[in-house]
Amino acid sequence: TLVFSAPVTTALTPGTITVTFPSPVPFDKAATFIAANGLVQPPSVAKDKFHTATGNNELPNSGSTAATTQADELLIGALGYNMRTQSLVAGTGFTNLTVSVTGGGSNANGVLMQAEYEVVHATGAYAASGSGNANKAAPWAAAIVSYKIVTPKIVSIASLDFSSTPTPSTANFTVTFSEPVIGVDGSSTLADSDFVLVASGVSGASITSATPDITNTIYTVAVDTGTGNGTLQLNYHDDADLAVDMNNIPLYGSGTGPVTCAVAPAFSPDACGPVYNVSKSVATTTGVSSSSNSPKYGDSVTFTATVTPASGSTPPTGTVQFAVDGTSLGSAVTLAASGSNGTATSIGDSTLSVGSHNITATYTPTGTFTGSNNSATPFSLSVAQATQTITFNALGNKTYGDADFNVSATATSGLPVTFTASGNCTVVGTLVHITGAGSCTITAHQAGDSNYNTATDVPQLFTVSQKSVTPSITANDKTYDATNTATLATPAGCTVATKVDSDDVACISSSVTFASANASLTPQTVTASSITLTGTMAANYTLSTNTATTTAKINARPLTVTAAENTKTYDGTTSAAATPTITSGTLEGSDTANFTETYDNKNVGTGKTLTPSGTVSDGNSGSNYAYTFATAAGTINQAPLTITAATNTKTYDSTTSAAGTPTVTGLVGGDTATGLVEAYADKNVGTGKTLSVSAYTVNDGNNGNNYTVTTPTNATGVINAAPLTLTAVTNTKTYDTTASAAATPTVGGIQGADTATGLAETYSDPNAGTGKTLSVSAYTVNDGNGGNNYSVSKQDNSTGVINQADARA
Repeated sequence: TLVFSAPVTTALTPGTITVTFPSPVPFDKAATFIAANGLVQPPSVAKDKFHTATGNNELPNSGSTAATTQADELLIGALGYNMRTQSLVAGTGFTNLTVSVTGGGSNANGVLMQAEYEVVHATGAYAASGSGNANKAAPWAAAIVSYKIVTPKIVSIASLDFSSTPTPSTANFTVTFSEPVIGVDGSSTLADSDFVLVASGVSGASITSATPDITNTIYTVAVDTGTGNGTLQLNYHDDADLAVDMNNIPLYGSGTGPVTCAVAPAFSPDACGPVYNVSKSVATTTGVSSSSNSPKYGDSVTFTATVTPASGSTPPTGTVQFAVDGTSLGSAVTLAASGSNGTATSIGDSTLSVGSHNITATYTPTGTFTGSNNSATPFSLSVAQATQTITFNALGNKTYGDADFNVSATATSGLPVTFTASGNCTVVGTLVHITGAGSCTITAHQAGDSNYNTATDVPQLFTVSQKSVTPSITANDKTYDATNTATLATPAGCTVATKVDSDDVACISSSVTFASANASLTPQTVTASSITLTGTMAANYTLSTNTATTTAKINARPLTVTAAENTKTYDGTTSAAATPTITSGTLEGSDTANFTETYDNKNVGTGKTLTPSGTVSDGNSGSNYAYTFATAAGTINQAPLTITAATNTKTYDSTTSAAGTPTVTGLVGGDTATGLVEAYADKNVGTGKTLSVSAYTVNDGNNGNNYTVTTPTNATGVINAAPLTLTAVTNTKTYDTTASAAATPTVGGIQGADTATGLAETYSDPNAGTGKTLSVSAYTVNDGNGGNNYSVSKQDNSTGVINQADARA
């Protein structure tokens, strides 16, 4: 396999051609890399044409590339034999490179490689052929590939240093190549230089050096232009060592050299430089002009000297010294080129006095020029009196009360400026004082002098704004009057803050009101509105607001309320019907009084204390008034109370008590009557008996003294007789001829302390016997009423016995 590559310093894209040996397959295979350096110029181009061939005979490749489509190509070819004993010779037009042998040690197993190349300059077909030992047939392979070649060339030889007169002593030529080259020499010795200098009419001209730039594309050739007038031409002339590009390709692809002006006709237009004129000495004249031909005093004037060469286009060099009326003006000034002339400008002179002045310039040359001056006809300049102007910048607007301030202005003459004032201000020197709101004009003046005319006055107007002040108020406390009207304190109830010094300025308000019409324990907000300024200086001020607030109190209005005398009958309460009266103070607005009075207690008495109470209906729970309550004397009379005995019927019980409860009328409030008792006039039985109230207790908290009590009687009482039983008891006796019995009857039903006395019983007859009837025979009821209080029933006893008397007696 044959592999081609081109790792050049400015490489084209490497290409590879693979060629496989035909059968029989060699015992050993080899790959040979053929590198060809310094042959290709960018831009890199791909392989243009290539051709491969293989065989197994005595004759190697006889094939050709297809026709190439571009000139200046490098053809690289190779022949390879699978036999190391072959001898190879490149085909016609190709140059052999180093033979390479690879493979085993025997002649039969080695691969012999022969690389070759040819530089072509025309399109067409080319063959990579060659010959070997005619009697040795072996497998072989061949290939040819073409690469584009760009050869270095001379683009131009030129110099700009011959455009001036006189010609400079050293002139630089710029030699430009089409690509970087090396091996370019510059020397005064022709044998050692790649350049030759052709001189005509000039003596001593020589090449001193040839210096490449950083790319090795442009060379600067320095030439000593010698002396005298004539021409110089720089031509290229290869010395013994060829100039080649970075890939070792010589100029124009010539490997035989040298490239010389007019020697190789195909290249001579590039190798020959242009012919330049050389001129060395020139006479001059000097003239003067001014930056202003009619300056005024104080103007800065500069003078320009123009040095004109008598011939040639090279501007003169050297210095010029200016003088005003014979006195030097500054230092000498170096000439500057202006076309073919040399010019120099003086420093500015602003000190020229009013009048006429002579200006001269003296040229001192360098190089080949001659000196000159204008002393014979000096430049005349007349200076006039200057016009001056005042610079007085606008003044910022002010506010009344601002601090005094300084103003400043300058005149172009430098003379002092004075000031005057009009309007609402004054000025002393430069210090301005504001006297009021409105406007002020400060005017700057400069009267001029011998060098300057009077300046035009410059006025500056500015506005003086009114000073903004904030009102503050002090309000009076007041006594409640049912309105929210407030009044400001005097004499300084409305004042303004931050006024200027002791200016006469204050404020008034047409509407001052409390936040509420009601009285309060703490101060409430007072607002003054529609505030306006007053005072002789008020016009200089403006209010920041026309309202202000403070606090003040509305005090409760004092009222004295006095109780009215009152007499009433006890009713169980402390209320009084009388209405208290306002004895001091008045009610305000639509307020109404709501007062009552009460006794100190509910009990009957005279000289009792009546105390008023209550509030005014004022929309503020009565808090708009402060109350003083005065007492009065009152009377509570006893109330009539009737306790009437109720009708009652009972059976005699030896007492006057009655079970009925008297009735009560006339109690008031929560009073009660307890312990109510009534009694009969006496204890004895009867009808139409009188019942009287015998006991009661009135519970009124005053031991009943709050009432006058009457106790009417009741005459319908009845006491019925109580049943009384007298019962004979058993008795036994011995017959005694009488019916008497010793036993005492028993009494049942006696009441209280009543007694029954004289109790006796008798037998129904005196005769002896048993079961005899015993009857009550006598009794006396002791009831204080002859016994009429009882209804007596007598009960017999049938158990009496009268034993027979002993006859022996």
